[in-house]
Amino acid sequence: MLISLGADISSRILKHEFAEDEVEKITGAIAEMDKVPNQIQEQVLKSLSI
Repeated sequence: MLISLGADISSRILKHEFAEDEVEKITGAIAEMDKVPNQIQEQVLKSLSI
């Protein structure tokens, strides 16, 4: 979800909601992920009403 929100919004969420070590773990996990198809991203965002 963070990827689909874009860098600006994602960085604000990470800075305000997580400790630095948690941000490192999250960004490391994101870097290792395969691309999530746009259709799946849209479905997730719709289900969360974003």
